[in-house]
Amino acid sequence: MIGTGVKSFVEELYRLFRRKGVVLEKEIEKAIGSVREAEHNIPITELKMVERVDVRDGIVSVRYHCLSPYCPALLVLATSLDLKRRLLGVEGVKDVQIMLSGHYMAEEINRRINSASF
Repeated sequence: MIGTGVKSFVEELYRLFRRKGVVLEKEIEKAIGSVREAEHNIPITELKMVERVDVRDGIVSVRYHCLSPYCPALLVLATSLDLKRRLLGVEGVKDVQIMLSGHYMAEEINRRINSASF
């Protein structure tokens, strides 16, 4: 059993880390790692699809690429929507911007994903 002094110290450390973004970044990594590529059902992190993740003031920007420029657009859209939904589920995330590359419909998919609200 944790004493009240230790418990309040741990809670204060947690609040401090959350303010500094440490906890938020770990939760963001976990959320991204839980997204599976729709066609192969393998995490996008295992497939090395994620190129860059930036977090600033509660706004998460993710740049990722497709496995093939001609993956079915509906599956790419489903993966992108899942990514955005999971990231918006992380406490402290205010908005998510997705930048897909390497697909023949990347521009249209990006427009649709980034204008979608949940």
